[in-house]
Amino acid sequence: MSKLVSPKHPIQHYIVTYLSTHESAHFIDMKPPKVATNLFTYHLKVLVENDFIRKNRNTYHLTQKGCGYIFRASQNHPESPARAITKAALIIQDGYGKLLVRKRDIQPGINRWELPSGDILADDYSIELAARRICYDSFRFDPHVLRHVGDCYVTVLAETDEHSDEPPGGHMVEGELIKINSEKRQIVESKILLHVIRIETDAIVATSNLQWIEPLAMSQIPLAPAVEQIVTRAFFGDDFFFEEFTERAT
Repeated sequence: MSKLVSPKHPIQHYIVTYLSTHESAHFIDMKPPKVATNLFTYHLKVLVENDFIRKNRNTYHLTQKGCGYIFRASQNHPESPARAITKAALIIQDGYGKLLVRKRDIQPGINRWELPSGDILADDYSIELAARRICYDSFRFDPHVLRHVGDCYVTVLAETDEHSDEPPGGHMVEGELIKINSEKRQIVESKILLHVIRIETDAIVATSNLQWIEPLAMSQIPLAPAVEQIVTRAFFGDDFFFEEFTERAT
C-alpha cells in the first residue's frame, strides 16, 4: 500500500473529522451513512496502516500524526508543515484569585483544560480589542480593564511510527551491525503564538466545560500544553514577558 500523505478521500476525511471531536470511537460510530461496510473497512485500514488512527481493543483514536493533520487542516494547509497561528489567551481571575479554565472539545488535546482563547483576526485593530471581542463572544462579558502581560510561542512535538524514507537496516563497522533509522520520526504537531491577556471579573458563571480553579490545583487536572507554565510566568510581576515553551504531545 502506498504512503498516504493526507486523508484526501471523503471517507477517510469523514473518519478523522469524526475522531477530531471524540477521544475514541467504535467502528460503527465512524461509518458514514450509506457507505458499504467493505469500502469503509478498506479506508479505515488505510488510515491505520499510515498511522493517522490507531485501534485499541474495540475502539479507535487519532494518533499524534492524526492530531497534527487536524491542526494543519484547521489552517487550510493539511499537507504543509504546521504553521504558527496567532491567538489571544485570557488569564481570567475572580475576586478569590481563582483561574478560569475551559475544556477543549476538539483534537489535539480534546478534554484537556486550557486557558480561554480565540483567534486574532485581520480586522482586529489591536491585541486588546481582539481580547475584548473574544471575551464577549465566549462569555457575553466586556471587561472594564485588561492588560497585555506577555507573548509566548507554544510548540507541541509528537512522534510518529514512521521512520525516514531510507530503507531499514544498518551497516557493518568492525564486524558489528550498526542500526540506522531505528528511531521514530519527530514532527511538530502544533505551533501557536499566544498574546497573554490578564482580566479580573466575578461575572462569569462556571459550567461543565468552564471551571474556576485554584492556581495551586492546576497540577491536579489534565491541562493543555504549557498552561501551567504560562500562568506561572504571568504571575512573576514583570511588566511584559516573552517566552518559548516546547512540550511533547501526550
